[in-house]
Amino acid sequence: MEIDFTLRPDPTAAFRSLGAGSSTAVLFLHGITGSPVSWVPIARAIAAEGIDVSVPLLPGHG
Repeated sequence: MEIDFTLRPDPTAAFRSLGAGSSTAVLFLHGITGSPVSWVPIARAIAAEGIDVSVPLLPGHG
């Protein structure tokens, strides 16, 4: 069985980005049944410390 892992860009994929151009960044990925909302409290706390944070909505989830 062959599996195709071709990446397809999705210009409508939602994400939340917090921060203001720090040289350090954190990427949070939600679980299979999750969404970016589950990371918002910790993402805000980390961004408040001056670290950039990105929390994407993975296609087909959330």
